[in-house]
Amino acid sequence: MEQPSADSVPCNRMDVRVRKFKGKVLVAAGDQAFELEDTAAFVYQQVDDTRTVREIGERLAAEYDVEPDVAVADAAELIAELVRARALDVR
Repeated sequence: MEQPSADSVPCNRMDVRVRKFKGKVLVAAGDQAFELEDTAAFVYQQVDDTRTVREIGERLAAEYDVEPDVAVADAAELIAELVRARALDVR
């Protein structure tokens, strides 16, 4: 999948398992598992099936005090990786 647009809406998948363990967010999709670091976990936790990539990026910018354009691009890149890993869908 190519990079989602800023107006894309990432969506949770019903077949993905998510656990918080010792301050880390663990995501299991199929036979793959991921440990999400702070910013990646923040982005993942903002996915509510209604927020756009832009909205998630703006929240990321506010939370971590970075430029909104950079945060939106970073959020889009991470979401694209999670879509490729089948941990998220995009519409």
